Amino acid sequence: MKTRGAHTGPGRVRHGAAAFAALLLGATALVPAASAQVTPPDAATRMAMEKRTAARTLLSSALARIAANSTDGAALLDAGRASVELEDYRAALGFLTRAEQANPRDGAVKAAMGSAMVHMENPTRALDYFGEAQLLGAPERLFLADRGLARDLLGQQDAAQRDYQLALSLAPNDETLRRYALSLGIAGEADRGVQLLAGQLRAQDRGAWRMRAMILAIAGRNGEATEIVNATMPPQLAQNILPYLTQMNRLNPAQQAAAAHFGRFPSGNLGPPRSPVQVAAATPPPAATPAPASARPDRRRPSERERARGTLPPATATPPAVTVRRQPDPPPPAAMPPRQPPTVQVAAATPIRPAPT
Repeated sequence: MKTRGAHTGPGRVRHGAAAFAALLLGATALVPAASAQVTPPDAATRMAMEKRTAARTLLSSALARIAANSTDGAALLDAGRASVELEDYRAALGFLTRAEQANPRDGAVKAAMGSAMVHMENPTRALDYFGEAQLLGAPERLFLADRGLARDLLGQQDAAQRDYQLALSLAPNDETLRRYALSLGIAGEADRGVQLLAGQLRAQDRGAWRMRAMILAIAGRNGEATEIVNATMPPQLAQNILPYLTQMNRLNPAQQAAAAHFGRFPSGNLGPPRSPVQVAAATPPPAATPAPASARPDRRRPSERERARGTLPPATATPPAVTVRRQPDPPPPAAMPPRQPPTVQVAAATPIRPAPT
């Protein structure tokens, strides 16, 4: 007969990982304890429910059209998009593969295929599809947010943030804003990430509370992340999650994105923990406000900086004599060819790949 202690091996690890995934994927409500009473759904929850209802309606309509014509490319595309919204990505891939066969040069189909791929945790293939969609003339607004997610999953935070910014400028979206906030946290800008979530946190948005805990953990602020989890989750579930949450700052950027978005925590040896990053609570200054002069980088040449610090002797009033060999007079300006700027080769940045586990 097995004792209770026999359950502390791999089974317990799997249970803890499943609980961690529940936190990261938003399956558990993360709202302050004071507001955890039975109350009507908040605005964000109502919006999510309405979105799913609309997706179900679209899927039903698309399936009826497909039943009438199995090669109806538009109906297959609608069914694929609706399945993505309903998080049934394998079904989406099936519909979209058929839509691609019906209309192989439809950029909207390629964009939807990319969205399905990124949610199936294949960001490299997703970027291929997004590139094809763009070449075929599909509007970027169709895939900007998901392309940003794919780039985050590959450790390309700068490129991801550009996509999120453009997506938000075209159509404000709470989910895209949360992705942007997390990307900033992964890139070491935890204060900006938390500040972006301020409005959603005031509205008690569940996804925002989850993302705030992730950003704090990534920044090494395990104490604050732990407080959020303990205040918003049942004690046993919090106990199972915390060992994973407090290791977030030992993952590389691509692993952090995968853990935060898909609950995929790597096994095996992890890297050393990062130093805690202070998260500012104050509202950031307006974007148009210039930085104080003392905060601006010192752009003087090294010799000038050293002279200002007193490490170089002051410049002499009379420079030493220099022998200059006289050169032939240049031709008149009209005869001189236009001067071309020098060519500078810039090496392309190599994206960070997840460390093999």
